[in-house]
Amino acid sequence: MTVVSDTSVLLNLCLIGQQEILRVFFKQVWAPAEVKLEFENLVRTDLRFKSVAWPQWAEVHQPKNPKLPSMENWHLGLGEIHALALALEHGSTILIDEKLGRRAARQLGLQPLGVMGLLVEAKTRKLLPELRPLFARLKQEAGFWVSEAVELRALQEVGEA
Repeated sequence: MTVVSDTSVLLNLCLIGQQEILRVFFKQVWAPAEVKLEFENLVRTDLRFKSVAWPQWAEVHQPKNPKLPSMENWHLGLGEIHALALALEHGSTILIDEKLGRRAARQLGLQPLGVMGLLVEAKTRKLLPELRPLFARLKQEAGFWVSEAVELRALQEVGEA
């Protein structure tokens, strides 16, 4: 199965050294050029991500039509718009964390999956020994924000609460 990624999920997984779980879960990981550019700009300009590199196995693909229905009301960035359009064209799951992007994905009939969901699935499949330290690294090193309720629910799901 092919998955399309927005910037944040791929960047944050790379930061905590867990990007390889994508290769376990998906046959191909695609991202539009706008996502790769945003990723590379953050690596170059944000000290939090200075040690991160774009995964060589992540393929750059462009949507044929980057316009989305009613997109002017969604307040999304160019990377998110192109990632959503690419996922829509190929009927792919989309890796996206931002609340507005996830809402837009659902409105388009797509299945959004975020970094927390991926890590929970990896723990469920026994690919990870523990989630709590990874969640802490996401918050401390990446400045990742997640509500206490969502984090608690994720930890309960894997028996760490």
